[in-house]
Amino acid sequence: MKIDIHPQALKNIDVKATGLLSKLFKVPPQENKDTSSTASTANLYAVDVDISMVKDMVLRSVDGFGTEYSRFFQTEEGMMGYDGQTMREVIKFVEELSKQGELSKITTKDYLLDNFFSWVRGKYIGEINKDITYGKFLQDALSTDVRERTLAFPLSFINLVKPISCGDVELNYYGEEFFKKYRIRLLEEHPQDNKKIGEHVRSLRKKYQGKVVAIVKAFGVQDKCIELATVKIGDFMQVLRFYSPTALVPDIPSHFNTMGNEFTREAHVFIVDNDQPIIINASELESYPFWDIDSTQLEHFKKSGFWKAVDVYNKENKTDLEDLWFRAVKIFNKAVIEREYHIKYVFLFAALESLFIADGSEPILRSLSQRVAIFTKERIEQRTQVVKNIKEAYQRRSRYLHHGSTQNIEQVMRDFQLNAWNAIYHVLLNLERFKTKNELIASLDSSLLS
Repeated sequence: MKIDIHPQALKNIDVKATGLLSKLFKVPPQENKDTSSTASTANLYAVDVDISMVKDMVLRSVDGFGTEYSRFFQTEEGMMGYDGQTMREVIKFVEELSKQGELSKITTKDYLLDNFFSWVRGKYIGEINKDITYGKFLQDALSTDVRERTLAFPLSFINLVKPISCGDVELNYYGEEFFKKYRIRLLEEHPQDNKKIGEHVRSLRKKYQGKVVAIVKAFGVQDKCIELATVKIGDFMQVLRFYSPTALVPDIPSHFNTMGNEFTREAHVFIVDNDQPIIINASELESYPFWDIDSTQLEHFKKSGFWKAVDVYNKENKTDLEDLWFRAVKIFNKAVIEREYHIKYVFLFAALESLFIADGSEPILRSLSQRVAIFTKERIEQRTQVVKNIKEAYQRRSRYLHHGSTQNIEQVMRDFQLNAWNAIYHVLLNLERFKTKNELIASLDSSLLS
């Protein structure tokens, strides 16, 4: 599709790109003994090579922080590119470009850096007509590279009874047909590698086939689609975790996530027993149960506001309270993932305070416990129990933060995590009634006085 860039923006892009093109740097001959940082870096690439073998070769240098500080390409005259200050100017140019209007939504800095370098190289070796400005080159590239893509993230430790559509995200499986199509595509591109491709696809099927995948669509260049989809799936996993069984039971660790990001542990131990070495690689993976999202779980989703939560997470223009609610869910989930009770307390209180405490000047314990109690319970004896539990939990949080104490009572944590979940859940149910935290707090305080 055609990507339009504002004429004035194009003009500015072309001026800056042309200026950078004029600063293209040629690597000095290898015998040059210049010890400046620019020359010494460039000399790393000043070698005699057969141009026919390396004509498309690009050489990059990256510092310890992952920042690229030089890039060169091979020509018949030698290595050409950018180094030192000129490379910093190039990076600044593409960083500014990546933040501009529509480009910020569909491209990434890395994509623009590669694209600009392709233009520079093409202009220098004559592959690109001298009349083709960088703005035109970029637009042509975007018209090919920008499109809607479907991205699927395999999930670990989740079973699914049937596909589920959750707003922008679909939970499903990729079965045998998906991998057959993948194998056919590889064979069309590399027909001579039938055996290797077969082995490769079999290993992928063994690893991924039958796994639940979270599927989402994104629009942009490929890297941008991955970036957008990663954020979208990450946010969706927050909602899913909030409604998982482990959100209500602190004794059970929560470990499901996108593959490669599971919250799991392994033990690696070398033991010498009677001079005989023993190596133990003990993984908890096999002991972890899968979360079965079956018909019973789907009914629970329906009754407990899961679909409402999905709508809020998908909403682009959230109210102040909707935004705070989702932040509170994320903080709450840090407690769900955490295994140490004394640290769980810290996250759970942070989540509650973000919703029920107006500012740092009010008494946190009294205000928080009373507001949560009156908001979530109807009977006086139930409210009294909530206030008592929050006070006990607060004492344990304070003992850890101020005295390093990690002594805990399991029942206090069980009740507190359930009370915290219930409070955040009730905020979800009242998001149409209240638009800001101040409105919510004012209503609760009014109820306390009545």
